[in-house]
Amino acid sequence: RDRVETSENQRITGSGSSKDVRHIELELGDSGIANLPGDSLGVIPTNPQPLVTELLEVLRLDANEVVDVNGEHLPLAQALRERKEITVLSKTLLDAIAGEHSRLRYALEDRRKLAHLLATRQVIDVAYEFRRPWQAQDFVDALRNLTPRLYSIASSPAANPGEAHLTVGVVDYEAHGRRHVGAASSFLTSDVSAVPAYLEPNDHFRLPDDPAPPIIVIGAGTGIAPYRAFVEHRRELGHAGDNWLIFGDRNRSTDFLYQLEWLRYRKDGSLKHLDVAFSRDQAEKVYVQHKLLQHSRRIYQWVEEGAVIYVCGDAEHMAVDVNNALLSIVAREGSRPEEE
Repeated sequence: RDRVETSENQRITGSGSSKDVRHIELELGDSGIANLPGDSLGVIPTNPQPLVTELLEVLRLDANEVVDVNGEHLPLAQALRERKEITVLSKTLLDAIAGEHSRLRYALEDRRKLAHLLATRQVIDVAYEFRRPWQAQDFVDALRNLTPRLYSIASSPAANPGEAHLTVGVVDYEAHGRRHVGAASSFLTSDVSAVPAYLEPNDHFRLPDDPAPPIIVIGAGTGIAPYRAFVEHRRELGHAGDNWLIFGDRNRSTDFLYQLEWLRYRKDGSLKHLDVAFSRDQAEKVYVQHKLLQHSRRIYQWVEEGAVIYVCGDAEHMAVDVNNALLSIVAREGSRPEEE
């Protein structure tokens, strides 16, 4: 891992948005990190100190007690801050608690209840809700190791040499009577001056080697990040292929990420087409898949011309809906059965 310096941390969602999204610029310096569009940056976060303090208080554990973390002996507070996962809940921790709580045992036996618990609770919640006496070492052993978070790099190395830009959605919300934050987003958007990071190449998410084919890039929310790198890179290198961005979010007035850049690219021809879907700007929800279907004929023409299609965002819902829309477009416009 290398340490890269933070040079900019700017909120890019408007006042009144339900989301706090930041544009983060990192100076790569002599880190040796050299990315291509489509790559990600792995960020190694440090957990928020207030959360560590609260966790120690509710568990009644001594911050200075020395524990073993993978053969390394550290004070408990340091282990929780720098080595262990204390925001994202794991089944391992629930298993360790369940012996003394029948309600939790029943939840672990039901796949849906378990999934709901993992999705809606953090470590601090179960520490309050399912109290039990802990030894410091046992608690540390029940936690997963702190893992890096991957962020798509939102800048072209050709246009921004020596820099890596990130588009970071800040996790910070109230639930169950207490504040919840994300480890990496709170770390990145604090006043930290240097970030431990490494390059995570993604050879399955690359621009075409040939500069001629058109590309259709489909994204929602912070899924727009790699496309900023894609379009910027093709523009910088003078690629002949046309670019078409289809972007979705909640509200145009507050959530149109990098709006001025996209409008400038459309004006100078770097973007052939720009289509947006803001789901909450009208009574009926409109999503990116609806924009695909709306431009069914043109989508099919681009596909016939060899367009490469990229999808980035929510894999569980959005990507499935986009895939189904593309299948129906090719079936309808190409007069083919969907199986084919």
